[in-house]
Amino acid sequence: MTLNDIGQTAHNNVVQIPDHYPEVRVIDFVVMPNHVHLLLALGDGTDANYGVPTVGHDLGQIVRAYKASVSRVVGRPVWQPRFYEHIIRGERDYLDTIAYIQNNPAAWEKDDYFML
Repeated sequence: MTLNDIGQTAHNNVVQIPDHYPEVRVIDFVVMPNHVHLLLALGDGTDANYGVPTVGHDLGQIVRAYKASVSRVVGRPVWQPRFYEHIIRGERDYLDTIAYIQNNPAAWEKDDYFML
């Protein structure tokens, strides 16, 4: 998929997320013409007591900052106000999510907004 200027800005800002949030890793992503699929790993370690990931920022903060950054560079709001999240639960879920992200561009012609 060839990205326009807004898409390239969205791409560049995804790549920069770990620069702003060192405890976050970008596992996979794809910038689509009207949305972004993004798989993040939150946490820089685990809590010794319960194996709970330690995170300095919550997902909402990270997504809001990402959206604001892209909109600031573009010069206008470019995102819907909400976002959809999914917590990966197990290896099968992880592999399915990676496949969905990687195969999404091939399914773009079937999207309701394809002609926009």
